[in-house]
Amino acid sequence: MATIPGGHFQLTAHETVHVVETATGKGVGGAVSGDFNVELFVGLQANAPKSPAAGFEGLAVLSPSGHQLDLISGKFAATDTGSHDTIGAYGTGETISGGAAAVTLNLFGSNDTAIGGAGHDTIGVLGNHDSVSGGAGHDSITVLGNHDSVSGGAGADSIRVFGTHDTVSAGAGGDSVSVFGGHDSVVLASGHDTVNVSGSHDTVSAGGNAHVTFGGTHETLADSAAKFADTVVGFSQSAGDKIQLTGGDTAASALAHSKQVNGGHDTLITLNDGSTILLKGISSINSHFFS
Repeated sequence: MATIPGGHFQLTAHETVHVVETATGKGVGGAVSGDFNVELFVGLQANAPKSPAAGFEGLAVLSPSGHQLDLISGKFAATDTGSHDTIGAYGTGETISGGAAAVTLNLFGSNDTAIGGAGHDTIGVLGNHDSVSGGAGHDSITVLGNHDSVSGGAGADSIRVFGTHDTVSAGAGGDSVSVFGGHDSVVLASGHDTVNVSGSHDTVSAGGNAHVTFGGTHETLADSAAKFADTVVGFSQSAGDKIQLTGGDTAASALAHSKQVNGGHDTLITLNDGSTILLKGISSINSHFFS
């Protein structure tokens, strides 16, 4: 591990990290054999080199203020130990993490990882095949990529996903999840989550006491092993929406244990384990609602 002098960041890699600072990016030397050598350019990113100097495995840029660090290339990790700082990952296989206070983490590359800390972090993803884990704080997470994975933390997170084939796993807090894409997956936890799905061919795995709104087509609410009591708004069987039954539940048993509630405007379905699904605005159901 290496702590950047004058900054709030710690760098780690599989090997011992050796940092050499430069203000010009020219004639950089001093690499140590066997270490993971990082060229640290201090200045504006627009003036920084695009690749590390010979003998260096990583390149990072530290802003003149010392509050922003960008990992440009190399498979290494950076953790913020200050507050109100920003870390960006532009390469492949990089990991950036928040600390005890609020930070901003941005992933611009692919196969990168962002890990929230204890503060109320802001995390942005503009790459593909990236991974985000929310921390203990109430994080704000925005994803604009494909095949990305988001796991909410212990706090009440706000998660927005604009892409395809993304996966969101809600955390222990009452998360707010909005998905705008196709073939995405949302896995609910035990909290009071709010989910809005506006794409197509998406799947929401039931959990907790969630409020789920479908605004697309061919959406699926999937039964889960844990007991839940979820409410679904906007369900449309004619638009291809389905309830996927598992664990011994069948369409016949679900129909037998369903009833009209709230003056006949809604339908309440009770599953074998006592889990319930309340379909708002649905006055009657049949076997075609299930898969």
